[in-house]
Amino acid sequence: MTWVGIGLTALLIPPLLARIRAEEKLLQKQFGAEYEAYRARTFRLIPGLY
Repeated sequence: MTWVGIGLTALLIPPLLARIRAEEKLLQKQFGAEYEAYRARTFRLIPGLY
């Protein structure tokens, strides 16, 4: 992997995390407790980590 590839990948992470947060906020608003129960048993992006 080149430094350019690493840099481009690093630039994509903040928008991805922002999108995850925005979608979770929308899902929480739409589904409430049902979505909270789903979140309690699943991961956001990387199983076992995040």
